[in-house]
Amino acid sequence: MDEARNIRQVSVYVSYARADTVRLERFVPVLRSVGCRVWMDEGKVHTNYQELARQLQDDIRVCDVMVVALSPAAVDSRWVQRETKLAQRLGKPIIPVMVRAIQPPNTQGMLETIDLYDIERLEEGTTKLIAALNQVARQGGSTGKNDGADARPKHPSAPPLILIPG
Repeated sequence: MDEARNIRQVSVYVSYARADTVRLERFVPVLRSVGCRVWMDEGKVHTNYQELARQLQDDIRVCDVMVVALSPAAVDSRWVQRETKLAQRLGKPIIPVMVRAIQPPNTQGMLETIDLYDIERLEEGTTKLIAALNQVARQGGSTGKNDGADARPKHPSAPPLILIPG
């Protein structure tokens, strides 16, 4: 993981389904260990969903990049869909990581999906994730200043991730 030495402090928003919380242990500690600031819903119980939605939107607006933990549960999650669509609208780079076996429903226009599911390929997948984050760092990340009024992507080399067709 020599690439990790080149990374600047990138802010990463992790979008995931609750069913995959344990799977995040495969990569979130690595992100933090290389200096990334990680935003994610830490599994707290929420009673005010409007406040939660507002907080998540604010976190997505200020992050440099979104990492989406792909799984069958994530594809079915309204929260993951909502977060991903907002990131797309804001022009955030989106890095899909597979945490459970899944064939993404729509691979057209996606960044390469990074495999963090296969435990035998975990080191390779983690290295790819760090490399992708380094690319975001070299491009200067996202400014976090786009409020959605201008929906043009800031990173033309990072096509949006679309989990559900249509």
